[in-house]
Amino acid sequence: TAFEKSSIASSTLHVPGSALSSYQATAPWSGFGTILPIEPLDITVDTDTKEATVETAKFVEDGNVVIPASIEVDGETYTVTSIANEAFKDVEDVETVTLPRTLKEIGKGAFSGCKALKEVVVSETATNSKVSAVRYGKIQRVATRAAGDGMRIGERAFADCPLLASVTIPSTATTIGDNVFNNCESLKNVTCEAVNCPTVKTFGEFPISEATLTVPVGSLKQYGETNPWSLFGKIQDFNGTTGVNGISVYDRNDVKDVYGIDGSKRPTPAKGLNIIRMSDGTTRKVMR
Repeated sequence: TAFEKSSIASSTLHVPGSALSSYQATAPWSGFGTILPIEPLDITVDTDTKEATVETAKFVEDGNVVIPASIEVDGETYTVTSIANEAFKDVEDVETVTLPRTLKEIGKGAFSGCKALKEVVVSETATNSKVSAVRYGKIQRVATRAAGDGMRIGERAFADCPLLASVTIPSTATTIGDNVFNNCESLKNVTCEAVNCPTVKTFGEFPISEATLTVPVGSLKQYGETNPWSLFGKIQDFNGTTGVNGISVYDRNDVKDVYGIDGSKRPTPAKGLNIIRMSDGTTRKVMR
């Protein structure tokens, strides 16, 4: 009798998408004039560029956030190309994130502080979404980006996610901001689909020497010689080939720094595996 004498026949009820049919078949909920799924994401569209930005999460169902490749509004299709700065910051319900290959930008701190986040994957097929409500407006950060620039991941995009264990970086990525994985102490598997390693100064503090990096076939040498990618404990390609490409001799006079696999700095190479940073900025793994 909760809705007795209420005009629910002319009202709209918003419910989780997975429960839509149950509400439609169960009284008194079925008495609502319109029953719609809750829109999980707050999205802004640019009517000039036909591009869209995910601003924040309005509702997280079953811990999963799926960023659609495109959305349809009033018969118009908009390509989802960016996730706003701090869009999902500190949203504690997020456990998995699925990204489309249409993204050009993941904003600064976009998923930082998502304490339950365990996995970030890239969808193999484009997913689309029809939305009933969306905020309109100009999106300068999208509209001013030149086509073909590649995708940028903002600094600290996935920082402070203690349960994050696996991340896939899309093939379009070209630039990654500093400390993108800072304080991700469970991160053990990173897949980067980009043939050429994206530019990044530091990933931040996480157990990189214990983590595995998987890269495209033919890109092992480049990742293995480029800091900080070269600091991963294991580098392999999609075929499972590891990053040991041969044995070479190095000039000790060109050595700038020596590190252990735990990241600790050493005065000289010790017995076992050493990470050698050369004066030209490259790094090598040296077994003594």
